[in-house]
Parts: sequence; structure tokens; C-alpha cells
Amino acid sequence: MMTRGDRPPTDVGGARRDRACTIRPDAYTMDRHSAAIDHRIVARPETGVWIGAVRRIIGPIAQVIQTDQGDAIETHPPQYLVAMWAPLRDDEAHLRRWPDSVSVALSDHESATAELLHNLPEGARVWVTSQEIDWAVIAEIALLSEGQNFTPDHYRELERFIAQEREKTLATISANYTDRESGFEGFLGTVRSHFA
Repeated sequence: MMTRGDRPPTDVGGARRDRACTIRPDAYTMDRHSAAIDHRIVARPETGVWIGAVRRIIGPIAQVIQTDQGDAIETHPPQYLVAMWAPLRDDEAHLRRWPDSVSVALSDHESATAELLHNLPEGARVWVTSQEIDWAVIAEIALLSEGQNFTPDHYRELERFIAQEREKTLATISANYTDRESGFEGFLGTVRSHFA
């Protein structure tokens, strides 16, 4: 069990941090403005409400396998990452990088939502966020904590997903954070460098 020292552990399924329970505009994410599927899902963030996120990461997958009767096509349902964070504390202004729980749900979006609700502590409510989340970190947690349950193909697909997320992150950094503005370039010409 992964722990964070500032909170006591709780018993819920999946990969755990201290309070455990067991994806961005370019992939399927629950819409925070959609009608609540369950009374425990709230439409907007509120004090004391858990924060959840769901993202399809794989599939469905179809592959050719060898059988005694010859080649056959084997299909696997989509897989979803399900992450959950404990309610924000008064001294927190934004979502923590490390979720309190991560799990993988198979089949469909309803199964992923059911996994999210299954991991929710009794009596708690959850807001499903659509904000930017480091899905590569979430996927790595799933890979390290649940990877032994994956088929080799699912494992490779999850590794591919992680690599794609990292590439997108680097592309975003390159496009939005640069020192190549004309004003900055002019400023650099006036500053003596210790490296020259």
C-alpha cells in the first residue's frame, strides 16, 4: 500500500495512498456538466466532496490467437483509468498530483463509473473533474500496482498510452513555455553570461 504520512489509511479497493479507493479533452472523460448518474455524483465541486476522474485508455482490442482449431480472433473490452482524490483541505487551492486511489475498470463507461462509486467511502459524494490531470502518472500507478493482472497486449498498450501522454506533455511545454520571445532575446544580449 502506498501511503502519504499526513492522512490515515482507509480501506477501499485498488492502488492506495493514505486514503484509498481502489482523462483530458482528447480522450473520453466524464462530462462534469452531464446529469448525475447516481445521487453520490455531484454536478460541481463542493467542500468535503471527493474528486474523481475517469478516462478510457485502451481499446477495445482485437487480436489473432492460435488455437487447436486454427487462428481465432480474441477481443478485449476497453479499459478505463479511474482515479480519486480525497476532498481538498482548506489549505489546498488545487488538485494534488498524487491521487488517493487508482484502479482500472474493464468493459464500458458504466463499469468505470461503477468502479468510481465502489471506491467511494460510504456516505461520501464525488465530483467528476474534467480538468487537466497527469494521466501518465495515473497510468504508471496502475501499471505498477495492477500490472500482473494484465495480458501482455494490455500491458504494452498501457505503456504506449504512457509514452503518448509524455509526448503530449513535452509538446505542450515546448509550445507554451519558451524563452524565444523577441523581448527576452533582446534582454539576453544585455546580460553577461558566466558560460561564455
